[in-house]
Amino acid sequence: MDIAVFADLHGNYVAFEECLAYVRAKNIHTYLFLGDYVAEMANAQKTMKLLYDLQEQETCYFIKGNKEEYWLNHQQDRENNWKDFDSITGSLLYTYQSLKEQDFAFYQSLPAVMRLTFGTLPTMTICHGSPNHISEKLLPADLNTIELLKNAEDSLILCGHTHLQGKITYRDKRILNPGSVGLPFFSNCKTQFLILHDCGNTWEEEFISLPYDYEQTIRALKEAALDQHAPYWTIITSAILRGANVNHTQVLKKAMNLCREETGECVWPHIPEQFMERAVKEFGLLAPEFTTR
Repeated sequence: MDIAVFADLHGNYVAFEECLAYVRAKNIHTYLFLGDYVAEMANAQKTMKLLYDLQEQETCYFIKGNKEEYWLNHQQDRENNWKDFDSITGSLLYTYQSLKEQDFAFYQSLPAVMRLTFGTLPTMTICHGSPNHISEKLLPADLNTIELLKNAEDSLILCGHTHLQGKITYRDKRILNPGSVGLPFFSNCKTQFLILHDCGNTWEEEFISLPYDYEQTIRALKEAALDQHAPYWTIITSAILRGANVNHTQVLKKAMNLCREETGECVWPHIPEQFMERAVKEFGLLAPEFTTR
């Protein structure tokens, strides 16, 4: 059997549809999803409908990502500092307000970690960040990552969260990250996922990167007025989709440093827009090829 593995859709239904077409052409009927289903992009309900339809048609396994925790925490009033027309939290609020009760119930039902066994093949662990924490990043050459692999119960761990497609190994153990469907970093404008191939007594990975119409995704951002709800956050998103080698965290850290230098303090998420603007300019993201048009 073959298994398709998807992570970090982030509401990019255009990219997700391209991935699904590829997988269906390969006659694959088992799907693993590693969290962060909607965020950053417009039209979250189109992505959720694709997921619900797929759940009815195929064998699907879902786990929770940190974005799902955000939505549930906000619903329970544990994240109540979001505001509209704000580059830091405006995109979060936009997505949250587009969700339905069905979505909250779905997110609530998801585990953070799952162990799966298929036939006589080795058991795998699937998670969003790491088996230890939903927001932990498993990165190459990181001592914490190697230590986790050393102590891992299973020889194969599938994770997302970093939006970086790749493989980390330690002796006979592997961490595989399928990359991000919706907002991959350093992907040359391609959507990414992973196929696991059953090779009798082990799984072999095939990393997939596909071109897709990212300009359609960017047009949807503009049509939904996300450039007003979350001005500079949306500029960063558009730049990543168009191939800029940067991510939101880098720009955010720069803005916070600028804020501290000028005001003496900076407490997330209260970062004045002028510092986000300056950070975006310093990364060169206001160039016409990166901004929404």
